[in-house]
Amino acid sequence: MFQREDPNNPETDVGSSVQRGEGLDFEYRMLVLEQLERGGISEGCLDIEIRSLGAGTDGRLVFAGMLRLAKWEPRSALRVLLGLPLLQAKVRKSVRNSWLHDLSHFAGLWLHPSGQFEEGAPMNDLRTMIQRLEQAYAAEFSGDTALSVWSVPPELQSEPPRS
Repeated sequence: MFQREDPNNPETDVGSSVQRGEGLDFEYRMLVLEQLERGGISEGCLDIEIRSLGAGTDGRLVFAGMLRLAKWEPRSALRVLLGLPLLQAKVRKSVRNSWLHDLSHFAGLWLHPSGQFEEGAPMNDLRTMIQRLEQAYAAEFSGDTALSVWSVPPELQSEPPRS
């Protein structure tokens, strides 16, 4: 009854991997995926990377989620582009309500669109979505009918692109 426990006993040993923060990135990833699913954002349109940014002043590791919009799915893309502050707040709340908060800090989410969206149909779709949202908002709330900053001026719409 009073014997010393074996220090190599895996049942009582807190592994060094937990102390270094290994595995926490997986837990953060699961929280992000859960919130994406709840928000109706397809996991298939995003690449998700969780990065450790080092230690905070209290010694706890700091983690951030890096989201890369990799595949154009209009509904999911719109939701993640416009809803990033909501998504981040939901992930932050999930972290606060989990054991992760005791071991680490959550620095937030960063979003980066893939370079393939800089040209072509996805960019045109996005431009059109923004214009329609601005028009709907203006019609309902402000009555402002000014052109969107994303609009192509009428005199340039028929002009062929320059090479």
